[in-house]
Amino acid sequence: MAVQKRTSKNVLLATALENFYAAAEEMNLDEGLVEVLSRPERAVCVSVPVVMDDGSVRVFEGYRVQHSTVCGPAKGGLRFHPDVNLEECEALASLMTWKCSLAGIPYGGGKGGISVDPFELSPREREMMTRTFAARIAPFIGDWTDVPAPDVNTGGPEMVWIMDTISKLRGKLEPGVVTGKPIAYWGSKAARQRPDSALQHVSLNFQNTESRPQDSNDHRTGLRQRRNIQRTLPPGSRSKSSRYQ
Repeated sequence: MAVQKRTSKNVLLATALENFYAAAEEMNLDEGLVEVLSRPERAVCVSVPVVMDDGSVRVFEGYRVQHSTVCGPAKGGLRFHPDVNLEECEALASLMTWKCSLAGIPYGGGKGGISVDPFELSPREREMMTRTFAARIAPFIGDWTDVPAPDVNTGGPEMVWIMDTISKLRGKLEPGVVTGKPIAYWGSKAARQRPDSALQHVSLNFQNTESRPQDSNDHRTGLRQRRNIQRTLPPGSRSKSSRYQ
């Protein structure tokens, strides 16, 4: 039976699916596996009620998608933005799955967020919204199931609020439920080495390598360049599973 390819009106999800199906065809993946990987394992939609500073109540829409946990717990950011929706979260969760797999990291793909303009909220409203959202998705996250992280318009404070809320609900400290926490709140020093820092190292090294004369007949030039780039990456950013190290 031929694979029934999914489509979407959401541009990001449509592009993610199109690229996945093209890659699956190139790899000659089993049709059953294609059907499984073209859909998330779990997609959660929650309402997030917040008592505003003026006494009114607003209800925001929250989402958390776990695309795959085959290789390990789902991993991915939480974003606060007016354009956040379920299909966007599904697309980004699937991309996290492929990224972790290609990097040899034992995690799956997850993504989530709240459809809101956080800059319209007061600090108290923002905290209450974050804590309520954490309570609503609490049954589905944890250090061995799904580990959220900062993303668009979220950072250390939101991660601490989530950790604190989950810890109170479970009656024990849960520092591993999220990443991206400040160091003083069981955060990781390695987290300070942001992806843009690694990208900067790679870009500068690539530029330097390109400026050097190379033997065009040397089929190992590309391999040498990759090794050179890897040597310049910050500690901890190199994949231990790389066969070229």
